[in-house]
Amino acid sequence: MNISRFALSIFSCFFFAFFFEWVFHGILLKELYTITAQLWRTEKEMSQYMPWAITTQLWVVLAFAWIFMRNYEGKAIPEGLRFG
Repeated sequence: MNISRFALSIFSCFFFAFFFEWVFHGILLKELYTITAQLWRTEKEMSQYMPWAITTQLWVVLAFAWIFMRNYEGKAIPEGLRFG
């Protein structure tokens, strides 16, 4: 296992996941969340959970990267289907 490629994949996947979640929830669904604000916790309350959310996201990305790197065989589409 190439450690530098593993670290790069963790970083890039974490960056993508964090950016995607920010765009999806912070921009695209913001209006919907504002309309239904009575159903959700306040932003102040949710900010207490942000370190836990980031840590969990990092662990999930780490697990997916590790599973992929351990089983990588270079077989392109069949391998991608098996991983998915």
